[in-house]
Amino acid sequence: MNKNLIPASGIVHWLGTGLSTGSGLNNVVQESKKCIVWNRNITFAEKLLAKLGLEDRVEIRQYTLENLKQSLKQGDILVSMIPANYQAEGAAVCNLKEAHFVSSSYLNPATSRAANLAQEKGLVVQLETGLDPGIDHLFAHLLIEDCRQETKGADLSIKFESFCGGFPAVTNDFRYKFSWAPAGVLRALLSPAQHIEGSKIIKTEKPWLAVKNYTIKEEELECYPNRDSLPYMDIYQLPKHWKIEKFVRGTLRLKGWKTAWQEVFKTLEIGSEENLENLASELTNLYSYQEKDYDRVLLYVSLAAFKDSQKIWHKAFVLDLLGDDKESAMAKTVSGTVACSVCSILKNETSAGIQLATNNTQKAKQCLDRLSNGGVKVHLLSLLD
Repeated sequence: MNKNLIPASGIVHWLGTGLSTGSGLNNVVQESKKCIVWNRNITFAEKLLAKLGLEDRVEIRQYTLENLKQSLKQGDILVSMIPANYQAEGAAVCNLKEAHFVSSSYLNPATSRAANLAQEKGLVVQLETGLDPGIDHLFAHLLIEDCRQETKGADLSIKFESFCGGFPAVTNDFRYKFSWAPAGVLRALLSPAQHIEGSKIIKTEKPWLAVKNYTIKEEELECYPNRDSLPYMDIYQLPKHWKIEKFVRGTLRLKGWKTAWQEVFKTLEIGSEENLENLASELTNLYSYQEKDYDRVLLYVSLAAFKDSQKIWHKAFVLDLLGDDKESAMAKTVSGTVACSVCSILKNETSAGIQLATNNTQKAKQCLDRLSNGGVKVHLLSLLD
C-alpha cells in the first residue's frame, strides 16, 4: 500500500442498477462492511436485488447527486454503473469527499480532469474495469508477459488484436439487441478510430466504413476498429524493441450487421443530436432485451510474434458466454470485473491515482480466477501453426 493512500472505510456505494449490474454485486456485499445501492427508480432496484438474492442485505437509497454527496465519507468507495457522460461528476464528488471511485467506463478528458488530484489526495480512481474495457486489458497483459518470457527477449514483430462484442444469443433481423444504453452505442459509432496495420497508423473517421469479416473458431463475424488503439501500446507496456505490425482494439458484430444497420448509419451521417436521441428511443422500443431473451458476449484477444518473417509464437484468450434466467452475460462479466477492483480497494491493495484495470499479472490471474468461480470461463488457445 502506498504511504499516502486513504484507507478504505469498508463502505461501498453502488450507483445504478441497470443492464450491467449483476452477480458481481454479491461479491461486493460479501466483502464490504456495508453496501448501499443508489438508484433513481427504487422499484427497479428492489426487483434487481430480489433477483440477486440481496433484498435483505443491501440498503437502497433514492439517488440524487446532492443525496449522494451528503452520504459519502472519507475512504468510502463509489461504484458508478451509470452512463459514461455522468462519470466526471461522480469522480469530482469523490475528490470533494475524499472517497475512492470505480467505473467500467473509458477514461476521457473530463474524467481525467476531475480526478487529477486523486494521487496527491491518496484516492484511487479505477476506470476501464468491465468487460471491454476491462477483461480485455487483463488478457493483453497476460499474453504480452507470456510472450516476453517464452521468447526470452528476442527482437520480434508482433500482431495484436483485441475484439469484443455483445449480441443476442439467437440472431434477429437487426443482428443486435441493446445490452446498454442505445444512445451510448450510437455515440460510440461516432467516435473516430485509429489503429496500426501494416506498421502504419490507420485513421477511421466513421468506424462503420471500416467493417471487415472476421473469423473466430470457424464462426464468421464482422469487426471494426473502436476508438483510439494507440495509447494502449504504452498502457500494455509493450517492449520497446518489438516492432508493431498490427495493433487494434475493436468491436465484434454478428455476420450481416453492417447491412442490417444501413438506415442507422444514414441517421448518424446527419450529425444531429436530436435525430440521434429520437433514433435511440425508437431502437429501445424495437430491440431491447425482453424476459427470456438471452444475450451472448464474445471476447477474443490474440498476440502473434514473428522473427525473420516466421511466426514463432501465437496465443489467444477467448471468452464466450451466454446469459441465463438469472442474469445477462453482459451483467455477469462487467459487474464481476468491477467487483474485483472494488475488493482490491477494500483491502487497500490498489495504488492511489488513476488506474486502468491492472498491469500486475498476478492480480490479473486472481481476477480471472474469481470470475471463473462465478461462472465466467475463459480459454487460452495455442495457435502456432
